[in-house]
Amino acid sequence: MIKVGQIRLTKAVDVPNGVLPIGTGSNQATSPEGPTYREYISIPQDQLDDPKEITRLYSFYIVQKALTKGQKLSPYPLSTPESAAQLCLRSEVAEYFWWSFWNERIPRKNAYDVWTLAFWDIRNLFRPGVGDQLISYMVKAFAEDMGKNQATEKPSRPQILLGSASPPISNVIFNYLVVGDTVVDDNQSKLEAIEKILNKYRIEHN
Repeated sequence: MIKVGQIRLTKAVDVPNGVLPIGTGSNQATSPEGPTYREYISIPQDQLDDPKEITRLYSFYIVQKALTKGQKLSPYPLSTPESAAQLCLRSEVAEYFWWSFWNERIPRKNAYDVWTLAFWDIRNLFRPGVGDQLISYMVKAFAEDMGKNQATEKPSRPQILLGSASPPISNVIFNYLVVGDTVVDDNQSKLEAIEKILNKYRIEHN
């Protein structure tokens, strides 16, 4: 078991307090809906002594917790561009903070997600502390608005949506990236450079 909060992502993302049990089994974390002590991270036996694998799962747990704070699970998780963007961000922001914790872009077998690469370039351009803070406030603002919208919207069946680098999903992520930038830098002096990074990865946005 590890103490939740020992590995803090940033001040902007509220890391849950309590003791998070770690067990052996398939590579997964529970859906973070309840108190921390009732949740767990499960990791294969042969990876128990691998700090990078443990921190990878922990990062996914924390980001999922932050993105779904104050929300109920939707019966149609891809019913809107916002909910589809949330699903994309769970993995892409989590991987970003995993890299950030180790201060390196960790190799993977499959192709990298373009938003993770874009977030990493933003971090490298504006210094790690600034990049981490910007991404954290993006997550915080996104989760707060999702909670408010969920209270008034009625769930509907999924739409056919494109990938995270194409509208309408990429527009949603970009708009909250702008919010994060505004919090960190109120005159948005970084925005032009951020847009150049998105163009580099052919992430459509407006």
